[in-house]
Amino acid sequence: MSKKINIKWDEEFFIAGIISAVRDYKLVFDINNFFQLDLKRIEDIEMIVEENSAQGLFEEVEKVNKNEPSKHSAFQYFDENSKKEFSVISNFGSKGFLLADQKKFNYFFLLRVESHQKKEFEKIVKSMTELNTISASVILELKNVQSKINLFI
Repeated sequence: MSKKINIKWDEEFFIAGIISAVRDYKLVFDINNFFQLDLKRIEDIEMIVEENSAQGLFEEVEKVNKNEPSKHSAFQYFDENSKKEFSVISNFGSKGFLLADQKKFNYFFLLRVESHQKKEFEKIVKSMTELNTISASVILELKNVQSKINLFI
């Protein structure tokens, strides 16, 4: 059974793409230290990769066992005081991309809050580039992400 991030429509949901050459655990370690979070590894997100979603360098990976799900590492932290949920998800999994139309990003940083806090999210994403392990971080508009359905149950 596939596990995906569940989004409640009465909450604000923000997503940023991260370009980073480091492994997921190193990236999350640096994010935790810099932002004083406690992101922890959760069960991998699994999805069936559609034909031709992994092209170029990873094309051979996608051709093997097409019916088996692609597994994407995920980390999550919920702050009880502020009611904010932070997540870091790997874009490239065992068989393909989580968001195939966003292949330039290695990871996604998600923030879920109960009220309007886009300015705070913008500040967080902008400051991410202060980390040596992050080359770039860009806020993504969900309406422009074609494969966003892969984030929802």
